[in-house]
Amino acid sequence: MDNHVLRSLPLIDQIENQTLRRILLAAPEQSVQILHLHILQHKTFAQIGEQLGIGNSTVRKYYYVLVRQIRDAMGGAHNG
Repeated sequence: MDNHVLRSLPLIDQIENQTLRRILLAAPEQSVQILHLHILQHKTFAQIGEQLGIGNSTVRKYYYVLVRQIRDAMGGAHNG
């Protein structure tokens, strides 16, 4: 899957970890956009939901599913 949001970010070229890069490029575009808005732009889930026109709980779900995928692939522990 081509991830337009991620490919448009200059940071993708700076990601050296191939596992992380592969996960982000394969993830649904909306999930990557939410991750970007929350981590790099410091937006709350409520702000992101309003910006994208989706509910707060949906934003949280997309975010935590992607974070869990990243942690699992990188061998890290996670809560919940």
